[in-house]
Amino acid sequence: MVIILTLILISSSSLFVSAEESNTVQNPTGEIVDIMAIESNCIANESCQPWRPNNLIEYFGADWCEPCEEVEHIIEQIDNESNLVIQHHPSVFDQTYLNHSKFRFDLEYRLIFIPSIVINGDWLLTGSTQALELNDAISSANKSFSGINYLEFDNYTLNWSTNSGLDLKIWKTEEVRHELENRTLPFLATEVLTLDSNQTEVNLSMWLENWTGRLIFTLEKPGLMPLTSFSENPTGGISLTELDNSNDDSANNENPSKLAMSVFVLLLLSIIPALVMFRTLQKTVSDEDE
Repeated sequence: MVIILTLILISSSSLFVSAEESNTVQNPTGEIVDIMAIESNCIANESCQPWRPNNLIEYFGADWCEPCEEVEHIIEQIDNESNLVIQHHPSVFDQTYLNHSKFRFDLEYRLIFIPSIVINGDWLLTGSTQALELNDAISSANKSFSGINYLEFDNYTLNWSTNSGLDLKIWKTEEVRHELENRTLPFLATEVLTLDSNQTEVNLSMWLENWTGRLIFTLEKPGLMPLTSFSENPTGGISLTELDNSNDDSANNENPSKLAMSVFVLLLLSIIPALVMFRTLQKTVSDEDE
C-alpha cells in the first residue's frame, strides 16, 4: 500500500513539472514581412499586376457589437488604396465568423477586446475612443515592406516567388451585408489560403469562382506578433475572450496545474477505501492475535 501511494505521489509530481515546463515554453516572434493586393476585376485578364500599399489595417469587430459601428465608419474614411483593410469577424456569434480570424485574434495577436485595430502587425488601437487616432497612427507608421520578389496573375493562375522561405497567406475579402443593419462591410475576410514557398504556381480558378472583391497577400513569419498600444486613452472595448469562452466546455480551458491537482485528488480519493479496508484487516488480525 505504501508503494502504491508513493507511485501516485511521484506521478502527480511529474504532472506538476510537465505543466510548469509547458508554461515556460516561449512562442516564436511573428512578423508581417510583406503585403500586396489585387482586385478581382483584374484577375481574369491575361496579365494582372498587384500593388504594394503603405500599410495593412486589420480591424476586429462583430455585427452585434455596438461600439464597432463608429469604428467601421472611421475605417471607411481612410484611403483604402494606400492602406489595405482586412475586416475580421472572430466572434462565433457572427454569421460571418471566420475561424482564421479567430486564430489571428487569439493566438497571433493575443487580443482581448473588440473593436480592435492592428496596424502593420505592430500597433494597436482598442475601442471606439482610441480608434479616433487611426489617422495619426497611420501617419506615424513607417514600416518598409519587402520579401515578395514577384507576384502576378495570368488567367487565374498565380505565379510568385520569394527568397525568404516564408509562407504566403492569401486573404479573400469581399463586400458583405451587415447582419443587423442596412449597410455593408466592404473588406470582410471570408476565406484564407496558405501557400508554402515551394508552391510558386497555383491555379485559383475554382477558389475564386463567382467571387468579387480584393485579394490581400501577406508574407509572414509565423508566431506571436507583439503589439504596442499607440494610444494612452482608455480602451473601452468589449471582452470577446470572455464572451466566447462562456460557450466553451470549461474542461477544455483547464489550466495544466489545476488539471494535475485534480488528477492527484481523484487518485488519492480512489485509494481511500483500500486504506480503510487495509486498516480494518490490520485491526481484525490484531484482535485475533490477542
